[in-house]
Amino acid sequence: RTHKTSGLQTAYPAYREAQTDLRRALAVNSDFMTAFAQMALLYLEIAEDNEQMLDITELVCQQATARAREIKSNPLDVAPIYNIWGLALIRKGDVVRAVEQFDSARRMNPDFFEAHMNYGAVNLSFRGYEAAAEAFRQAIRLQPESYEAHISLGAALRGVEQFDQARAEYEKARSIDGGRPHAYYNLAVLMQDYELGSAGGMDAQIALLGKAKGVYRQFLQKCQAKRSDCMRRRPGEEEQDMAEAARRRIKACDETIAGLREAKQLTAEAEREMRAAERAAKAAQKTPPAKAPTKAGGD
Repeated sequence: RTHKTSGLQTAYPAYREAQTDLRRALAVNSDFMTAFAQMALLYLEIAEDNEQMLDITELVCQQATARAREIKSNPLDVAPIYNIWGLALIRKGDVVRAVEQFDSARRMNPDFFEAHMNYGAVNLSFRGYEAAAEAFRQAIRLQPESYEAHISLGAALRGVEQFDQARAEYEKARSIDGGRPHAYYNLAVLMQDYELGSAGGMDAQIALLGKAKGVYRQFLQKCQAKRSDCMRRRPGEEEQDMAEAARRRIKACDETIAGLREAKQLTAEAEREMRAAERAAKAAQKTPPAKAPTKAGGD
């Protein structure tokens, strides 16, 4: 496709044909919600190269949902339009309104997997962990073997400090597809940032950080096979290179381990000095006091 081109007629012949077909369908039946949804999706795809089409996408969604309310359309037919509307708003940076559209979509169709995932992802992006967890559980209800849903639920559970349950979700994702890297990265982050504080003494913390480093290295190995899977883009954020982030985290683990070992050594030295001082004090208590010297001579 021609990039950054606004002319649908010349730049997107395949889209022009699809647009013509959809307009014909709506001319025959102006209440055909599926055609509205396909039209909005068409413009959303074109917006990959021409962001001005996001406004047209939103306009189609507004018109469609207004008509749906007027004629009391089947909610199952309208739900996809609200989901597409939310996607357009995410692209425009309007996260608050986007989450409202995703919520409308999933309420209209409780079995709409994508709407639950989108609603959960947006809530997760601004730390609405409980709402996100509920949405991801609904998604897993619909698709129990969804790798993405288990990873996402793990992140939400991590946010509400349910670390054992979060770990279980990451492990479940690894069992679904051990070749994909995300579960490894998230599991290592869980160890490094969240489980470390409750790991016990310094020896246990050093051991846990060593395990985290190993999992990060597994993640980097997976990235070599699936490089595209190591790029992450959250709603409203720039794309991030997770492989680079993993390398920085390994370095941070090494620095923390070095600090813990130094602290352990200092603690041991302080304990030895304390014990030596205690022994000296006890020895001093056992030594009898010196007698006063006797005066020489008499009366």
